[in-house]
Parts: sequence; C-alpha cells; structure tokens
Amino acid sequence: MRLWWSFLALAAVGAVYGFFFGKQLEPDFSAILHAGLGVAVVTFWLIPSLRYLGTFVDVFEDQIVTRNGIFGMKTRTILASEIEGVSVSALKGVTVKVRDQESLSLKGYAKPKEIAATIGALAK
Repeated sequence: MRLWWSFLALAAVGAVYGFFFGKQLEPDFSAILHAGLGVAVVTFWLIPSLRYLGTFVDVFEDQIVTRNGIFGMKTRTILASEIEGVSVSALKGVTVKVRDQESLSLKGYAKPKEIAATIGALAK
C-alpha cells in the first residue's frame, strides 16, 4: 500500500508513452517527451521504490536498529535501556517512546501488535 502512488505514476507514464508510440513526432518534441517521461519515472517511481526497499527495522536482544531512506542510509539505534514505553495505534502504527530522544514511529508494518509486544518485552 505504501507504493500505490508510485505505481500509479508508473502506469500514467506508460499510458502517455503508449499514446505517442508509433506516431510521427517532431524530433524536438520526441526528445522532450522521452526526457520528461524518464525524469518522471526516476522521480515518482524509482526513488520511492528504493526508499521503500531500504526501510527496515531490526530488533536485537539489547537494541533496535532502524534504517530508512534510499539504500537504508539513515540509521537510528535505540538501546533497550532507553525505551520508556510502547504503544499501538491504528493511525500512528507502533510508537516507541525513548528517553531523551524523539519517539520512534513504525508505520506500515504488518502485525503491529506483535511488533509492539516484541519491543515491549525487550524493554523489560
């Protein structure tokens, strides 16, 4: 569900390309069309897909490590001793309250109650 807009953009680019495919176009218009479609694919499909594929959470015995962004470049490590509480919400997903830091919000993951129970057991 997180990539719905990305695939809609990819379908729109495909529809525009399919509409102009096989037609006699001016060379300048053809170059602008292909460049614009290429930029649209990279901007609205490739980058969000790489961000999605690079987002994950590892729960270890003594810490939680989250990685997000393109290729998982942004890393945040939370020690188990710093966790103050865990809550589950339908809108916010799993929220981990961390001492002296910003809360960690985990949205879009399957089985949020199971994730919250695992993190809660880690905090104890």
